[in-house]
Amino acid sequence: MSRTWSFYDPATGRLVGRTFSGPEAALAINTPPGLAAIEGQHDHVTHRVSLSTGLVEKWREPAPSRDHEWDSTAGAWQLSTAAERRAALAEILAAESLQARALREAVLELLPPGKGQRLREIDDSIATHRAKLQRPVE
Repeated sequence: MSRTWSFYDPATGRLVGRTFSGPEAALAINTPPGLAAIEGQHDHVTHRVSLSTGLVEKWREPAPSRDHEWDSTAGAWQLSTAAERRAALAEILAAESLQARALREAVLELLPPGKGQRLREIDDSIATHRAKLQRPVE
């Protein structure tokens, strides 16, 4: 008689998402090394084997960070709206911080020689510091 088993890590109880269907006599040879088998086809994302009882129980991985919240519709951890907003703001600020250099370079290209001395001094100072970044770290 054919039955189905799910494989799990006996050290953690985490189901690995692999199964075997067939006669019980063939289970041992089809069990991957280091794994154990439990009868039934179980969802490895939402269930695990309890190490204390040996039974399959509902389970979900801990949140990857404090910025994640459980989305029951998707059945997965998602970044919270607040975290997505913070990330978007950080990306905007990073992109905006690049504007100053681009604008400085554009203005310097348009200025006639001898004009924009203060801006040229700032650009020279930045170039001096950038050159220091090119030296190998010891």
